[in-house]
Amino acid sequence: MSPPVTGSSNGAAPVVAVAPSMDTLEITPLGAGQEVGRSCVILKFRGRTVMFDCGIHPAHTGMTALPFFDHLSTADLTNVDLLLVTHFHLDHSGAVPYLIGRTDFKGRTYMTHPTRPICRLLWQDYARVSKITAAEDQVYGRTDIDKCMQRIDTCTFHQTVTISTPAGPISFTAYRAGHVLGAAMFVVEIDGVRLLYTGDFSREVDVMGVLTL
Repeated sequence: MSPPVTGSSNGAAPVVAVAPSMDTLEITPLGAGQEVGRSCVILKFRGRTVMFDCGIHPAHTGMTALPFFDHLSTADLTNVDLLLVTHFHLDHSGAVPYLIGRTDFKGRTYMTHPTRPICRLLWQDYARVSKITAAEDQVYGRTDIDKCMQRIDTCTFHQTVTISTPAGPISFTAYRAGHVLGAAMFVVEIDGVRLLYTGDFSREVDVMGVLTL
């Protein structure tokens, strides 16, 4: 069967509609594409899907602060295999309790050891403030946060973690990003193809030198 074509009335060559191949790497920003805030990026490659960060927009409240999840179908969220959170700032992590507690997301979630407890504190504070300022449109509460914490795994810097998915394995390694305590950039590897997601990073030395007494 010939591939579908769209005709041209001006004599130009017809455009052939080609379906994406398995080797097409798709990147979809659900936030922070042309703005600061609600960082959330979807990567699809060879049947595997990775989400990088899941933040809120600090200038908005309630559901309008979330990444643009409505651009995804329920199946898209269900098929996310892995969420990697680079650091604890709310514009990168603030929507994680909503994603885990109130959507069909079933994937694994990883962040570094320092990031996890600080996230919990910030999420609890955000939920308390939201209950006052946007009670009718509160995106998550303490129950969602507790459920979320149970599903978060941690990793250490320079540790390579491999998870299994129906389409095959995904491996990732966290490297220090500077910026804040526990901040990581992630190298993800799928079938020999590697991609670096930096998140926010700093080139300044963030380790104190030896104190001279």
